[in-house]
Amino acid sequence: PIDWEKFLPAFTVGRPSPLLADLPDVQRLLEAEQAAGEETGAEAALATELAALAPAEQEERLLEHIRAQSAVVLGHASAEHVPPTAHFLEIGFDSLTAIDLRRRLSAATGVRLPAGLAFDHPTPARLARHLLTRLRGAGHGTAEERSADMLVQLYRHASENGTAAEAMGMLMEAARFRPSFQLPEELDRRPAPVRLSQGDRPLALMCLSPYVVPAGAHQYARFAAPFRDRLDVWALVHPGYEKGEPVPSDPDVVLRLHAQTVRECAGGKPVVLLGYSSGGWIAHGVAAHLEAMGEPPAAVVMVDSFSREVPFDHQVLNAMAQAQSQRLDFMRSGGEQLTAMGRYMRLFDGWAVPQIAAPTLLVRASEPMLADAADGDGRAAPPEHVDTIVEVAGNHYSMLEDHAGSTAAAVDSWLADVVTDPSGPAAPPDATTA
Repeated sequence: PIDWEKFLPAFTVGRPSPLLADLPDVQRLLEAEQAAGEETGAEAALATELAALAPAEQEERLLEHIRAQSAVVLGHASAEHVPPTAHFLEIGFDSLTAIDLRRRLSAATGVRLPAGLAFDHPTPARLARHLLTRLRGAGHGTAEERSADMLVQLYRHASENGTAAEAMGMLMEAARFRPSFQLPEELDRRPAPVRLSQGDRPLALMCLSPYVVPAGAHQYARFAAPFRDRLDVWALVHPGYEKGEPVPSDPDVVLRLHAQTVRECAGGKPVVLLGYSSGGWIAHGVAAHLEAMGEPPAAVVMVDSFSREVPFDHQVLNAMAQAQSQRLDFMRSGGEQLTAMGRYMRLFDGWAVPQIAAPTLLVRASEPMLADAADGDGRAAPPEHVDTIVEVAGNHYSMLEDHAGSTAAAVDSWLADVVTDPSGPAAPPDATTA
């Protein structure tokens, strides 16, 4: 994986590169830069216009601009396709389009904005209110936020330099001092599930996020795209990763919380639980809870999850941590997310894996994280308690990014055989979604 925003300007500072220009990610970046250059005058006029407006009018004008730019990014002809309360993830945003929107809004407002802006403030209306706050001079960073940033910097440095395991110990220790909850009813507000797709098929696909950062519903955005208008797809995130949220006191409470949310979101449809990486074991645990409640899921899908009995090879772990560090820009509430990860790592370290009756699929990445691994094949050992294993293109990260289409197709095909007949074709085997 390459951070094209950093690499492309440095590599092409002397002259353009026709070879790189053919790559889809580079084309998107170049087109966005060209568009930004063409709109410089209009954007400067926007900043001047906002300064002359009353506060209520400023928010309305910002909302109009956000909807218009979102429509451009998504390829729509009009801002009417982007309602003020529409969830960015549900209308098709992913990491690439989120960066594109961030770039446009930064140029328009003159404010430096984070990569995950559209995920931190998930509707145009909420994003407009946030930008207005930033433009009025608030939100420059409190001492608490700067401290959290330092924690992110330390973890990023450790991940990039092969000492991620030691940094994890630091996070696990820091998490001991966070407030916790023992019952789902103790939460003032539960983490809101995000619907990524809605369809007529008699099935609901519930995607549990990993507990390893950067965790969030955005990780399933490209995966959900081929199911749009065919299947209900929801993304569920874990408590403790946002400001003000307590962390769970034990694994059982978070699994019970998710089991309740799954039942509420499914609307009576049969449920398939899916979890990526560490989220696969969360899905497995939620399945056990649903079975104990007499409402068993139709199936469980683990996406490149790992063994709980075979420890990670040290070289593979470091390679994964280094790749992970390139994605930390999408992590919001840095201190909360990192210490929440430390808490979940501690909770599930000695977790006894329950047996489940549901058919279970492992979708495994075919490419290693470490190409020249001395031992093994450069991948984490596969998980236990799996009935069927299929391999798809990509490595641990790219299988839900550049190769998300083929990963979705593998899941769709297996569900057609095991759970229900599809109402439409699966995504092409090598499809990618943007």
